[in-house]
Amino acid sequence: MAGGVDPGYLQFVTAVEALHLTDFWHTVGVRLKLMKCISAFNNTQGRAQDMYIKQLLLTKYIDTDDIASVNIAGQELWNSSDARQDEWWSLHGEKMFQRWLPLLRADVVETGVSSSKIAAQQMLNTGECVKVHRSASWQRVKARLDANDPSGAMREANGAGDIGTLIMRAKLRAPDAKGAATSDQEERSEIDKRVFEWVQMEDAIIERKLRATYVNRRTFAVGMATSVREALVSFEDVSAGIRAAMVIITESKKLDQVSSVVFSRALRTVIEIYREIIGCLIGNDAAAKIDGIIDQWASKDQTFSMWNSVPAYNADTPCVFSMYRRIVEVPLQNWFQRYWDWLRGVSELPETLAHDLDHSFLRASDDTYAAYVSNVAQLPSVSATGAVLPAAGQLPPLSCPICTQLNVPFQLRAHIAEQCPNLQSINGGKSGRQNRGARGARGGRGGQGGGGKGKSGGKGVQKKKKGKGRGGNSANDGQRLCYTCGLPGHEARNCPGAPG
Repeated sequence: MAGGVDPGYLQFVTAVEALHLTDFWHTVGVRLKLMKCISAFNNTQGRAQDMYIKQLLLTKYIDTDDIASVNIAGQELWNSSDARQDEWWSLHGEKMFQRWLPLLRADVVETGVSSSKIAAQQMLNTGECVKVHRSASWQRVKARLDANDPSGAMREANGAGDIGTLIMRAKLRAPDAKGAATSDQEERSEIDKRVFEWVQMEDAIIERKLRATYVNRRTFAVGMATSVREALVSFEDVSAGIRAAMVIITESKKLDQVSSVVFSRALRTVIEIYREIIGCLIGNDAAAKIDGIIDQWASKDQTFSMWNSVPAYNADTPCVFSMYRRIVEVPLQNWFQRYWDWLRGVSELPETLAHDLDHSFLRASDDTYAAYVSNVAQLPSVSATGAVLPAAGQLPPLSCPICTQLNVPFQLRAHIAEQCPNLQSINGGKSGRQNRGARGARGGRGGQGGGGKGKSGGKGVQKKKKGKGRGGNSANDGQRLCYTCGLPGHEARNCPGAPG
């Protein structure tokens, strides 16, 4: 480098000047202003202004191998007639302008865009917009969109190398550009316009998917599909974005109260939507692999009532959401972070999400998942009511129904209800035997305060009436007692202590 300028490039510029083209630097400046590459230029010719253009372009290196800088006719002497000069500008000058264009446009200050979002790579910068706009890949993407083929447009983008990553970044972060004022850059304006058309097509597909999956849902909020998509592309915190999408899909603000069946279906829907908006890098069976991870536990304990019986999980609420947070959420967060880093050019292309969710891969690479698999292997099967089921050929284990209702770890449930340490707090001081003895006194029709016509053996026909058939001020007033365990709140046929 000589004086900050590449020697080979400086030699090319000197040779072009030796052609003695009429008003060369002024002509270049006028053309660059017309191309919106520079703003500090006026049409009044002057040496100072010409030198400004020359010094500017000396730092913008372009490929000059196919640009003639001696003469275009192969003659030793340059015939600088107007016709020959026009010929040079059309054949070689135009190549220079097209190569300088993206370099110079990248330096132009735009209005109507967020500099902080551009700095965080949440929006394309000016130079990236120019590069996309001038690419053949973008033309193919637009042709697919014109044909109402958003999936085809995404295939074109995913197969377009570095230009494709810019296109996908612009599409996925469309929410960040949506609220911005209109840019004065024509390339960005066109990209934003076509990207919004693209995501609208995808939103229509997502809405059809939601309606097909949740056939029994009475209403769908206006813009539900858009809200779900915008939550899922919050790549700075994918975990929060997925949870927000799950809240919308399940219609439950408390995911820890959602059943495992509903939760699994919603999570599968989320992964299918990701495949719709990201494409082949999600993988064909990513959703099925998440189902498999959850089903390992759910096949033995569908309600996840025994989740906190595992010492490592004993601080958790026993539900499928707790399992998701510990086992599934981190691999998802890690993969989407690598994907977003790749789109921003700071990481290598990741394997598919399906690859990273594979059972064998997770067991070998994720200690938390390996421990989960081990815990599942030691887990006894549990009925839908929470009762521990016997293994094949074994007698049913003791499992206290009171502890089952209170989600006590299953290792501490091996006793009968009358001996439960939690019995007094549940029954207001009465034992199960006392409760069963009291049933006879409440067995008659219309008895008040424990009186009635039924026999003390409890064979009188009970009739459930609020405030009647109860004596004293027990906390169980007004509730029928279970014949199996003596506890209020359910009947014998629904007793959690009944055999599975």
